[in-house]
Amino acid sequence: MDLQTSLICAGVVVISAAVILIVSIFGMKVKSYEEALAEQRKLPDDLLL
Repeated sequence: MDLQTSLICAGVVVISAAVILIVSIFGMKVKSYEEALAEQRKLPDDLLL
């Protein structure tokens, strides 16, 4: 591979890693069991049926 192709491949790898990092940080907000339980307790009883 010549230098230009190597730089393009390296750029694609870096951009892909940055996108995956951003999605993993901001995209997946996982609630713990305790947080979900506390949120359910805050809801009014008539909404739970």
